[in-house]
Amino acid sequence: MPIGTSKVGLFGGKPTVLAGCQTFNSPGTFTVPEGLEIVSVTGAGADGNSGNPGNTGGRGSGASGGSGGNSNSPSAGPYRFGKPGGSGVAGEAPGTSGNPGNSGSASTAFCFNFAGGNGGTGGAAGNLGTAGNSGGAGNPNSGPTPGNGGNQGLEGDYPAGNPNLRRGGYGSRGGGYVCNVSGVKNVSYGGGGGGGAGSTPSRACSQTPGPAPRIGFCGGGGGGGPGGNGARCGTPNSPNVDLNANPGVSGSVTSTGGGGGGGGAEVGPCKLGSGGGGGGGGGGAGNPGSSGNPGNSASPAVQNCVPVVAGCYPIVVPTNGQVVISWNTQ
Repeated sequence: MPIGTSKVGLFGGKPTVLAGCQTFNSPGTFTVPEGLEIVSVTGAGADGNSGNPGNTGGRGSGASGGSGGNSNSPSAGPYRFGKPGGSGVAGEAPGTSGNPGNSGSASTAFCFNFAGGNGGTGGAAGNLGTAGNSGGAGNPNSGPTPGNGGNQGLEGDYPAGNPNLRRGGYGSRGGGYVCNVSGVKNVSYGGGGGGGAGSTPSRACSQTPGPAPRIGFCGGGGGGGPGGNGARCGTPNSPNVDLNANPGVSGSVTSTGGGGGGGGAEVGPCKLGSGGGGGGGGGGAGNPGSSGNPGNSASPAVQNCVPVVAGCYPIVVPTNGQVVISWNTQ
């Protein structure tokens, strides 16, 4: 027998059961023979489950577009000042910590429960993504140099393919007509602002920048703000039409859009206008959370002097659990 041998004396009476023990690493049945009355039980439940991983952090904030360049020329009149860039949008929230794992299942024997291990703690939350870089201001001195887009910029209004580096567009250079052309009024244009970065590789508006440098670039799809138009002083066909520069438009979708760059100033007759501001870069993607921590092993517990009677007793043991039943000679 697995739990010892019972003997009956020559003249009858209580059987004798020799000392012994039985270990259960999986569910089973413990059979108590005649004569066994007291046992001790040591048991432990299953290991605790691992904690869940932390959640990914949100995207960082979009950056503001750069301002359009100013003019130092008094002849530019009211059109000598560039306009500010649009603001970027706020970032999302950081990630949250992962949920803890569940405790391990208990082992049971003789109506006693032996607890499982504690669940592992959840993984740490992911950090918020980095903010986009702001667009550079347009060059104020006759404007051959445009403002740089955030995060080094692109020659246009599309975000970069890398989701962690969504770049605003360059602002346009200023431009102007040649002086003293018969029948043509002298005219100059401020540069158009660069478009702010968005979350998708598409335009946020339908216009296409024309050959005239004053037209602002479209913002990137998914929240990038369009750039503002540069100032214009006079036109060949409408000599009395004067237009001030426009500011860049702010980003419009949470945690994706950089602001458009501001339009540059008109510098004056026979000169190139100031450069437009660069568009703001989009915020970077958040970092993933860390893995959850493993669960703890169960600590064995002991029940001594457990009374039993002859019969069969079910023993419940989950995976990684254990129950050990022992007894002295009786």
